[in-house]
Amino acid sequence: MPTKKPPLSLCARLAIAFVASMVTAAPVNAADWSYRPEPAPTYTGEFGLRFWYGSATTAKNLYDDTGAILVSRLTYAGLSIFAAELYGRFDYDRGWFAKGYAGGGGYRKGTLKDEDPPPVTVPYSATLSVQQNSSPFYGSADVGYNILRGGDFRVGLFGGFHYMNETVSAYGCTQIAFHPGVCGAFPLPNQVKVITQENNWYSLRIGFDASAEIDRWKFSVDAALLPYVWLSGVDTHSAMCPAISPVASPRTATAGASSLRVSSPIA
Repeated sequence: MPTKKPPLSLCARLAIAFVASMVTAAPVNAADWSYRPEPAPTYTGEFGLRFWYGSATTAKNLYDDTGAILVSRLTYAGLSIFAAELYGRFDYDRGWFAKGYAGGGGYRKGTLKDEDPPPVTVPYSATLSVQQNSSPFYGSADVGYNILRGGDFRVGLFGGFHYMNETVSAYGCTQIAFHPGVCGAFPLPNQVKVITQENNWYSLRIGFDASAEIDRWKFSVDAALLPYVWLSGVDTHSAMCPAISPVASPRTATAGASSLRVSSPIA
C-alpha cells in the first residue's frame, strides 16, 4: 500500500513554528545548572608585644591559730614592676573569637616592713628589709562572640580564665622600732634572704570587648569582671630571726588557712 506524504504546507508550518520557538525561548544560563559551594570560613589574626612599667604594694596580716590575735603584718611597698607580654587574637568570620596574653618580668627596688605588735611581741617591733630577686608571671585566655559587627567596628562579649603568680623576696633585717632583741643588736646584712612570699591567683573572667577604626586610628576597650577569685599563698622563712618568726605557734593569714599558708576563695 503506497505511503502518503504530508502536504507541503503542513511541513512548512511546522518548520516556522520550530524556528519561532527557538527565537523566543529564554536563554539558558549555564551557571543555573552549576554547583555553588558555601564559601570557605575565614580567619583573621593579630599579634603584639607590649612592654609596661608600674608600681605595686602587697601585704598580709598573720594571726595565731585562733584567728583572733594579730601576730605579724608583712607589707611589701614601693615595688617597681618591669614586664613584657605577648598578645594574640583570632576572629572567625561567623562572629566567634579567641584572645589571650601572657607575660612576666621583675620587681625592682621596694622594701618589706615586718611589724610584730603586742601582746605576742612586747614591746612593739618593726623591721625593714630590702626586696630583691622577685618577679610576677601572668596569663589570660578568653573566648567570645561579636554581637555587633561592621566594616570598621565590633562589640563582643567573652568569658575566660586568668592566672597570676607573684613572688617577692626580702633580704636583710634592721630594727626600726624599739625592740632591741629583734634584729636590733645583730641586724642581718642585705645578702641574707629572710622571707619569700609566693601568691598564686586564679580568676574567672566575664566582660566585653570593643574596637572602632577612625581614619588611621584604632580604638579598643577590653573590660572584665572577676566573679570568682582563688588565692593560694605561701610564706617561706629562710632565716630564723625573731622578727621574721616571733612565735612558734601556727600563724594564719586573714583569708584563713593553716600555718604559713593561705588558700582561700575570694568573691
